[in-house]
Amino acid sequence: MKRVLFTALGWSAGGVIGWLALRRVDWSEAIDGVRQVEWSVIFMAVAAVLFAHYLKAHRWKLLLPGENISAGRLFLIRNVGAAIHTVSPVRGVSEIAQLTLLQQRDGIRAPKVVASFVVGHLLDVVVSANMVAIGLVMLPAFAPYRPVVVGIAAGSAMLLLLTPFLARAVGKIGLVRRRRLVHETLAAIRSAQSSKRTLVACMALTALGWAYIGLAAWMIADAMGIGLPYWTVAVITVTIVRFAGVIPTPPALVGVYEAVAVSALGLFGVAPPLALSFALVTHAVIFVPPVLIGALVLVVERSVLFNAFDSLLAPMRQARFRLQPQETAK
Repeated sequence: MKRVLFTALGWSAGGVIGWLALRRVDWSEAIDGVRQVEWSVIFMAVAAVLFAHYLKAHRWKLLLPGENISAGRLFLIRNVGAAIHTVSPVRGVSEIAQLTLLQQRDGIRAPKVVASFVVGHLLDVVVSANMVAIGLVMLPAFAPYRPVVVGIAAGSAMLLLLTPFLARAVGKIGLVRRRRLVHETLAAIRSAQSSKRTLVACMALTALGWAYIGLAAWMIADAMGIGLPYWTVAVITVTIVRFAGVIPTPPALVGVYEAVAVSALGLFGVAPPLALSFALVTHAVIFVPPVLIGALVLVVERSVLFNAFDSLLAPMRQARFRLQPQETAK
């Protein structure tokens, strides 16, 4: 029931935010602006987005030391997660699907996969928050938000540094030690962050990944005649993609992405119809390709997920069968 209410709240919030920000925008001008973008620019932007995902996949490989799995395979599984996360109103489903594929098809143990999720999410938060913080320090238009974002960046960096110590402390608790999966996951988190060289490489790959997302957005902005420097467009885009989901939002940030983009670009004198054109194109470029790739992989890998789901429901079906009253012999 709580998930249903949270989903309904997300759709409602997204609809209200989008309507408030876009109710006075001339949509005919915005659509004309979308049509003026050359397909060559869109293809290059899509290539930049997919390369960003490949960099994140290579980072994932570094967070799974000792496993015989390629970055290309992780790239496909990462797109499965991105596709499910984009269309699913329930959080966490994408991680479950990725965990199932890696465990059932590639033979990687669950604690190691979960640990890579935790460290990977922390790296994304730390790097993107610091990118946004640096951008806000450099951009006078965002001066009112500097204390908040700088505080988030500093707190996230501190959390990343303290994660191994927190995992070690929690792992010593008796109740946790008796929970094998939790205990092994905490040990895997400590192992993933034990190598400073690996951690630095992961942070560099994360930063490059977000930089390429910003590059895709900047190429589209430049093609539309939005004369803003790369760093400005990158900061706006990373902020929307990474942190707009903090509030309840509909899947793929529908409505919220466009509203925030129009409001942010308006601070730099970009007309609302042109800003909406930029938001519509970048939204599609960033979210649609991973969904298409992930959907194709899901079609190929569907048997693994269906079998895992069937195994999960089997105990529930057996329990229901045992609870049914047996007929007495006449």
